[in-house]
Order: sequence, then C-alpha cells, then structure tokens
Amino acid sequence: MWLSSKAMLRNLGKSGLRVSCLGLGTWVTFGGQISDEVAERLMTIAYESGVNLFDTAEVYAAGKAEVILGSIIKKKGWRRSSLVITTKLYWGGKAETERGLSRKHIIEEIVRAMTHVINQGMAMYWGT
Repeated sequence: MWLSSKAMLRNLGKSGLRVSCLGLGTWVTFGGQISDEVAERLMTIAYESGVNLFDTAEVYAAGKAEVILGSIIKKKGWRRSSLVITTKLYWGGKAETERGLSRKHIIEEIVRAMTHVINQGMAMYWGT
C-alpha cells in the first residue's frame, strides 16, 4: 500500500462522510479506451492504496462505465459502505423527458430512485 488509507481520508464538510484525497474517474477509460480487465486492475490498485472515491456518470460510454464499475465492486466483494461513488446526470436518453435537467428527469426519476436506493441500504448519502 502506497499510503495508509487513514492518512488519505478527509471529512466531507460536516456530513461525517470520509473521502479519499484522490479518486479514480471512469470517464474516457471504462467501457472505452481500456479493457474491463485493465479497469479491474486499476480499481484494485486504487482501492488497496486507500482510494475510496470512484467517479462515473450515466453518460460515460453510454452507461457502460457504471456497469463495469458495479461489476468490479461485486466481483471483488468490496463492502458498499467502504466506497464513495459519485455520478452525474444530464444527457440521458433520446426522449425529451429522459435528458437534461427537466423536472421529470430529476424529480420523478432520480429522486425516487435515490430514495429507493437509500431505503434499501445501497447508499448512505446523496448530495446535490
């Protein structure tokens, strides 16, 4: 391990959430420029080095980056509570109600989905 995970973590405001100083992004890599095996090796190195912050978005590789990230976490058996996963929304699908920051996209879909995810214990925090 390059740095102890304790030394790399910082408080995120007053939320109680501890976030690594460094994160691993999936934008142009996962589902695009690198193989799934390389993505897994990168995530493993980062995680074992104390990184707990992984960034993705619904648009990265048309959603494939999120799928790869999730499958790696599942395969590795990492506790979900040991990870901070950030995502973003914007483009979405082709229909008007599936893209942009429309009321339907945010309120009717995202808020309900995040409420479900938190109620199921799959996430502990949601920031906007």
